[in-house]
Amino acid sequence: MLINTDQLKKIIDVCHIHLKRLNVAHQNIQSLFPITETVYQSLSGEKIAFLDQYIFRFAKLQDTIGDKLFKQILIISDEQVENLSFRDILNKIEKFGIINDRNEWIQMREIRNDVSHEYPVISDEAIVALNNIYQLKVRLEMVFESCLQYLNLSIGFNEF
Repeated sequence: MLINTDQLKKIIDVCHIHLKRLNVAHQNIQSLFPITETVYQSLSGEKIAFLDQYIFRFAKLQDTIGDKLFKQILIISDEQVENLSFRDILNKIEKFGIINDRNEWIQMREIRNDVSHEYPVISDEAIVALNNIYQLKVRLEMVFESCLQYLNLSIGFNEF
C-alpha cells in the first residue's frame, strides 16, 4: 500500500503542537489541583487563561488523535474506514492494542464534553469535570505515544 507519509507527518506534527501547549498550560496550573470553587474564584486572569488553554488543547489533541490519527492508522493497516462509525474505529484501534479499552476513550471524551458544557460557569459539576480532565492528561499522552509506537513498529514510521 502506498502510504501518504506527508499527511501522516502533518497529523503527528499537529498532535505534537497541541501536546506541547497542553504541557505549558499544565505546568502553569498544576498547583491549583485539585481545584475547588473557592480556588477558581480567586484565580488571576493569567491562571484562567492557562486553564482555558489546558481545556482547549486537551480537546484539540483528543480530537486530532480520534478523528484523524486513528483513521490514518487504520488506512495504513489496510483497513476500510469509509462508512465506519466512530465506535467501529475504536473497536479496531483497541484490537491493534493502541488503546486498552474503547470505553475508556469514550469516557474521556464525555468528560471533555462535560467540561466544555459546564465551563466557564462554575458549578459543582464544572469543578468535578475540571478535576477529571486534569487527571486524564497522562492517559491522553499515553494513547498518543501508543499511536506513535504502533506506527514505528508496523511501518517503520519514526519521523516524530
